[in-house]
Order: sequence, then structure tokens, then C-alpha cells
Amino acid sequence: MLNLACWNINGFRIEKLNDIVADNKYDIFSIVESWTSGESNISLPGYSHITVHATKAKGHISHIDNNYLPTNYSVDDPLTIRQNMDTIVNEQGKNIIDLCIESKMRILNGRAMGDSLGNFTYFCPNGRSNIDYVIVSEDIVNSFPFLHVLPPNELSDHCIVWFSLKTFNYLNNNSKQDYNFTFPIPGKFCVEDGKNEYISLLENDEEKDIQSFLLQVNDPEKDINTLTEHLTNIMIKAAKKSFKFKLFKKKKKKKKHNWYNGNCFIMKKELRNLGKKMQQYPNNAHIRSNFHRLRKEYNKSLKLARQKFVNDLVTKLDTLHENNPKLFWETIDKLKIKL
Repeated sequence: MLNLACWNINGFRIEKLNDIVADNKYDIFSIVESWTSGESNISLPGYSHITVHATKAKGHISHIDNNYLPTNYSVDDPLTIRQNMDTIVNEQGKNIIDLCIESKMRILNGRAMGDSLGNFTYFCPNGRSNIDYVIVSEDIVNSFPFLHVLPPNELSDHCIVWFSLKTFNYLNNNSKQDYNFTFPIPGKFCVEDGKNEYISLLENDEEKDIQSFLLQVNDPEKDINTLTEHLTNIMIKAAKKSFKFKLFKKKKKKKKHNWYNGNCFIMKKELRNLGKKMQQYPNNAHIRSNFHRLRKEYNKSLKLARQKFVNDLVTKLDTLHENNPKLFWETIDKLKIKL
């Protein structure tokens, strides 16, 4: 089973994800509709990534022709009726539904196990809504057995949507076919150098193996797993001769900032508890108001704690610079913090 998660984080900062990524084991973690200020080299410990740059724009569908229906459109397979706690349907929501019908896509929210009620995914001071969807092709909808909307937290108005994907076919009890389960990839090839050598090896040294593979493609006796393994071995053989292989380091939970005090910890814990209550009682305006009030106070406390720590540190360094230069430079060398 492959664990996936997506999240509209309302502006990317690596500090936002430390706890989320460390506390949960996601194979793929997608940050959607987000932006970053001044930091283009985004990375998460233990994750490789593909960054797609885009300008800020309004999030809506500009035009949909709802009269279009493909001539080869087949009758939909019967699926579980989708539940939704958000009973208000606006024009954008209708457009999404029309798009799903025309393209044979299906919304998992409110349909998959773990979200049988169609929980709200967005909470703001003025209300709540279900606007973060997982949409998949109708052909593979049964390959996504689980979806769960995590409780609101202090980092974003949007909730993390966690869902799973089957990564192997279930075999019946009478099947005698052996199945090799996959294991996590131990590392990656450093492809920055050696590209020309890799291409040359595929064109020359591995040419016989490639020709042999191409002859087997049209052989009806060869199954897809055997062909895939053959092609993979050819590519890995050439890659080992061309690139360096770097092992992944184990994920380590990052330490809290030195300025993160006990008061911040208590407020964060209370916020997480309020977030769970707000998800459990989404129509309770009192809980929602308390959550956003406390989140505002929490963010203010973070700024004050950081500012106080910096001021105290500057005062200490000024004193050491005058009275004990040696200790001053030792303190500078040992200072490994991110303000």
C-alpha cells in the first residue's frame, strides 16, 4: 500500500513541515496551490521532489462546455454514493462535477473508507467548506481504498488529505503464482554527471540486450512483469557504470528551535486539540472562533519568543566580545540555530 498526502499549506516554509513530515510516514507528500517567498531551492529531508514553477493566479475554471459528451462514452460503473457535509453547491462546484462526468473522473472524498461523511477540508474564521478533493480516473477508483481528512492545525486553513493506493494485485487463494513484494528504494543515482557516458553505453554496449528486449515485446508468452524486469536491468546496468549511487539517509526529527519555549508548546498542544474538536463539531461556531483566536495568539507568541531570544543573544555576545573574546568566538562556532 502506498501512502499519499496532499496539502494546501498557504505559503511554504520548511519549518512548517518539520513536525508533519516527521510524525507521519507518507511515501508521496504533495504541496498544492502554494507559494514561497525568496526561496526557490525547496527540499524535504528524505524526499526527492519535482518542482513546478507557476505564477499566482485565480483558482477557477474559465470555461467548460457542459454539452460535450464523447461519442465513445460508456455507461458509468455503479459506485458508492458520495457523501458531503458541505451542502452548499456553487457554480465552481457544479463545473467540477461536470468536468468529472465528461472525463470519467471520480471524487474520492465522501466515498472512500475513512471519509464516509465527506468531512470539511477548509476552516476559516467565517466558516468551513469542502474544497480540497482527491480526483482519480473511474477505471482505477477501486485502487484507492482509503481516504482520511486530518484535523485542522496551526499551520494552514486547509487540512491535510491522506489517502492510499494499492500497489499490487490481490491474488485469490487458489493462485499458485509467486509474488515478489517491493521494498523501499535504498537510494538514488546522481545523474548530474555521466549523462553522455550513460547514453553511449545504451547505444553501444547494451545494444544487444536492447535488441533482445525488443524481440520479446511482441512475444505473447512473455508477461509484462518479465519484460519490465528485463528493461529495468538493462537501464540499471548502464547506470551503475555511469553514475554514482547515493544511499538515502534515515529521516531524523529536527530539534525544536532554541527559542521555542514551554508556553509555545502548551499553546500548540491546545491548538491541536481544538482542531480535532472543530473537525468533530464543524457547525459549532464557538469552537471555531476559539481555534482561530488561539492560533492568532500562538503565532504572535512565536514572534515574541524568537525576538526575545535574538535580543538576549545579541546582549550576551556583546558582553562576551568585550570581556571574553575567546568565549565569544567559541559561542559563535557552536551557534547552530536557524532564527
